[in-house]
Amino acid sequence: MSPGDVDEALRSKPVSGTVLIIADAGAGDDETVKSRWEAWNAMRERFLDHVDFGRAGAFVFPVTATRVKDVVASAPHLMSVAVVLNVEELADPADDDLSLRDAYRSVVDDMESRYRLSSDELVNRLLSRESVPVAGHDLARWKAALEALRPDGE
Repeated sequence: MSPGDVDEALRSKPVSGTVLIIADAGAGDDETVKSRWEAWNAMRERFLDHVDFGRAGAFVFPVTATRVKDVVASAPHLMSVAVVLNVEELADPADDDLSLRDAYRSVVDDMESRYRLSSDELVNRLLSRESVPVAGHDLARWKAALEALRPDGE
């Protein structure tokens, strides 16, 4: 689909297992890319609801390496819940990209503040199979951010 079709797709009823590819997500001049990704950033919750945080589908936004920094700067909240894959290298992009690490760190800080619970305590409660006072999407976001920030081997 084209970037202009995203809003309409988010208004439609989700179809389980659907993967929507926005082929030109990074196309256009600097201002076009910035405004597009800022708008998508503001719709983060709509994206999450539409795909049931990846359990019912996914959105794929191919972006060239030269546009990644622009995208991260324009959509930090959306990037904080994204799985970022680099098709040129096997290394985790969060290891080398400080702005992406900052976006994940921001999610962790927000969740700890919102739920008055440290990440260590959250992990301990989950491992002990205790209940946690965290909403579903927030729990998935928190876990994804912690996983992205986790050093290799831990």
